[in-house]
Amino acid sequence: AHSEKGYQYPRTWWDDPGRVSIDTKGKTKSKVLIEVAKEIKKLQLKK
Repeated sequence: AHSEKGYQYPRTWWDDPGRVSIDTKGKTKSKVLIEVAKEIKKLQLKK
C-alpha cells in the first residue's frame, strides 16, 4: 500500500488528506475490504 497526497472527496472540498492505494493482487474489492477489517480488528484487540 502507498499513500498519494493531494486527492480529495467532493463532500470535503476544503480538505485534501490524500488516498491510500492498495495492490489487491487479483482479489475482489469486497474480499480485500474483509481482510483489512479483520486486520484492524486484530490490532484493536491488542490495545
